[in-house]
Amino acid sequence: MDGTTVLHTTYFGGDGRDVVLGIALDQAGDPVVVGSTTSGDFPSVNAFQAELGGESDGFVLKLTSDGSVLA
Repeated sequence: MDGTTVLHTTYFGGDGRDVVLGIALDQAGDPVVVGSTTSGDFPSVNAFQAELGGESDGFVLKLTSDGSVLA
């Protein structure tokens, strides 16, 4: 992959402002996304902090390599 082709897209977020600050691939080729959110309903799985803890919170999101399932 050279970053010039879109392999898949997805929507992930809540009712507030969700901002992606970085994207990388882990050793297995799965995308890892980091950012911040002001969404009280931001989706989470096994979160360290499951609810918004102030005006905004950071997040780390990992998807499968095809982008279809939260890993």
